[in-house]
Amino acid sequence: MKTKAICIAFLLIGFASFAQIPNSGFETWMNPNGYNVPFGWATNNDLTATANVFTCVKGAPGNPGQAYVKLISKNVSGMGVVNGIAVSGVRKADGTFSGYAFAERPINLTGNWQFMATGDDQGYISVVLTKWSSATASRDTISNTVHHLGSMVMSWRPFNIPIQYNNYNDPDTCKIILSASGDTPVATSYLYIDNLAFEGTTTGLLQLKSDEKILISPNPAIDFIHVDFSKIANKIISTSIADATGRIIATPENLTNINVSYLNSGIYLLNIQTSEGVISQRFRKL
Repeated sequence: MKTKAICIAFLLIGFASFAQIPNSGFETWMNPNGYNVPFGWATNNDLTATANVFTCVKGAPGNPGQAYVKLISKNVSGMGVVNGIAVSGVRKADGTFSGYAFAERPINLTGNWQFMATGDDQGYISVVLTKWSSATASRDTISNTVHHLGSMVMSWRPFNIPIQYNNYNDPDTCKIILSASGDTPVATSYLYIDNLAFEGTTTGLLQLKSDEKILISPNPAIDFIHVDFSKIANKIISTSIADATGRIIATPENLTNINVSYLNSGIYLLNIQTSEGVISQRFRKL
């Protein structure tokens, strides 16, 4: 019986290691230290357990399934407000999160959610794809997609977040961050998530044909850049601006005249997410 149980455990671990997103439906929960945590995800529960306060708890029923994850920012005695957060992977000794092995280039992150911001607090969902570079002995950022939540969604609704790519490389690690709050968490902000999945695959940044161009003017720019999409045949889904490290720093809503006056001087990448992939164009801010 014991041998059989061990074999089943190894099968489950093996299945999880090849899963697109570990425990994507939050059906599997563990209780290693006297409190529940979702299998395959790191949370702040380890930090707050001494105060018997938990910012990540199991919700039921799921949408779909038996369970979902509830992330709630809470006031903890001696700690202040602690963010409700879950990160795919494990928490390392230095407090950072590892992510998990992943070598695909998905087009979208999908799932079901509910959320509510308290005051000006604004949670987010982030997908960080990286690859180790032996040449620089550091991680190259393939994608750093950040989707900020709005004020509230009070009942289960599906979501679809386009993944923004910075280059053509395949990643080796994925880190998904689900956060009920922003940089300064406010108590009672919450984010409920279920049924996560990656959708589609892109083989790289969309190559521009000779008759398809994005024109940015002026370039270099001081205050605004004007973007001409008239040569693009595919449906435009979203636009983002990344800095030299690949970090997404803005997701402009006005897609033709973009304010760049707040940017520091330097080189930036304008990423255009289309229905067929991502087109990127560099510009310089004076």
